[in-house]
Amino acid sequence: MHALARALLAVLLASCGPHASELVLDAGALRRLEPLEALSARLPGELAPAPFAGVVAASASGLTGSALELQDSVRRPWQHEAVVAEAPLLARRLVVFGEGSRLVALDLVTGASVWSIERGSAHLEALADDGTLSALVLSSPRRDQRWLRVVDRSGRERSHSAALPGLGAVALVAGTLLVPWGGHMLSTVDVGSGAELTRSTVDPALHDALWIGRELFVAGPPWWRLSRSPGAAQVLPPRPLPGHVQIGAESIAVSADPELTRLFVRPAQGRSEPAPFLASYGRLVMSFEGSRGSLQWVRVLPGAVLGALAADGSYATCDSTGAVRVLSVDGSRSLVALRLSRTRRDESALSSCALGAGVAWPRAASSAPAQAPEPLIDQLAHVLALSDPDLANAQRFLARELAARPEADATRALIALAARRSADPILQSEAEDLLATRRNGQEFMLQALERAGPRSADPVSRAPIGALADALLALGEQKAAPLLAAQMNQLGHSPQELERVARALEKLATEAEYSPLVVFFSVYRTSADQSGLVEAVSAVGRTLLRIGAAPGRRLVEIATRDPLTVPGVRAALEKALQP
Repeated sequence: MHALARALLAVLLASCGPHASELVLDAGALRRLEPLEALSARLPGELAPAPFAGVVAASASGLTGSALELQDSVRRPWQHEAVVAEAPLLARRLVVFGEGSRLVALDLVTGASVWSIERGSAHLEALADDGTLSALVLSSPRRDQRWLRVVDRSGRERSHSAALPGLGAVALVAGTLLVPWGGHMLSTVDVGSGAELTRSTVDPALHDALWIGRELFVAGPPWWRLSRSPGAAQVLPPRPLPGHVQIGAESIAVSADPELTRLFVRPAQGRSEPAPFLASYGRLVMSFEGSRGSLQWVRVLPGAVLGALAADGSYATCDSTGAVRVLSVDGSRSLVALRLSRTRRDESALSSCALGAGVAWPRAASSAPAQAPEPLIDQLAHVLALSDPDLANAQRFLARELAARPEADATRALIALAARRSADPILQSEAEDLLATRRNGQEFMLQALERAGPRSADPVSRAPIGALADALLALGEQKAAPLLAAQMNQLGHSPQELERVARALEKLATEAEYSPLVVFFSVYRTSADQSGLVEAVSAVGRTLLRIGAAPGRRLVEIATRDPLTVPGVRAALEKALQP
């Protein structure tokens, strides 16, 4: 062990009671490995945690928290003044946070002090509690080493360990520690004696032990159920997400990476099908179906998400403005809405927030009237209409989700996104590319062209005519021909857009579009100064040969003999005139 870690451990052990045991786990020791079924059978029969669900948040002036109860609705939040040095963690009914060089425990329901112990410069990484004992996972200042410390309700130390490689979040079951460590090992340890009772291995690598209602799981993902019938519980479906992705703890610091997507996933209780899961990105929350990972709903919160929780039948979120929400899994109704109060009006936003779910976690009553959720297309359109640079990466991801939807209304939303003048230019460009791939919703495409036509009430309204032309061409929509032909002589279109429209008209135009195309051809055949315009004029010339009969052919022949015709246009027209 490094000298610094030894010094930290010496400080922590100075407060040990006379009966504190030392927990020793040695990866090199030869021990008989037991299957998970045998380990599960050795655990006490009653595994249910205390039925308390709650929330606690940190700000500049201290902590504020509340218990969330099904029968009593929401208790009034309590306040605890403190200078918070370590973000609070929740386990059952206990709140533990760092203040100065100490760790302080409070009662979740009342906010009353439970114990206070010395921590030195160690960090609090994880917390477990069984109603009598609390297990603390601590780490060195550089977070390169982790060790365990177990205390009772008076704060007296009952057990401790040296640094353990790969130590994850532990669980406590009636005086028995469940310890994931060493990458793949899972040990049960008697707190009273410090003796290792069993050792098992799980593949893939272990991370944490966690309670889900009345069931105990380890690893994740995939999760291994230890209570009832052990076995793999859930594997996350592969799917793209914005930024880089992390399986998130319930608590998030306000300084977290803004380009990070956190997943809040819990294995389903008492059933084999995967449970839905929640993702957060800044102030955005998204819900996904468990087996295929399809997007179910999306919401924008007032502030950045500082904590979230996927429980059985509901989700909970806590944002930097102090708003706490418990939502049904389908997002159709709010089960709890709470505003965490603050001690001063001029106080800054919350810095961290942690949520915990117990057996009495709020869930939707079957008799309550269900409110029809807003269609996903409208939810996506609302998020994509926001001008927020912090959401740019997520908006590009959601634009791709929108384009993949089979509903015709998705085309309408993509047109609105691509037509926005104030949109992120990258997002707008991607929206146009996605719009060009749509193969339904042509009625919305035609409406967009009509609104941007010469007789429009807003003659300078912008329509993504290049993307619309590509999509309508692929659909073979002949009704688009007069609308596209009218756009050829409108001001404000780029040469690239005009080229795409002209190529669509090569297939869609009829004799009815002859006049506007003659105007465009006559104006630009001598002035096309960019490659896009050269290609557009050449395509229109070929169209005139197809729809213009003898007059159209004569017009093109004259253009090939006129020395003022742009050379690139002349070469293309001469090729088109060849048999």
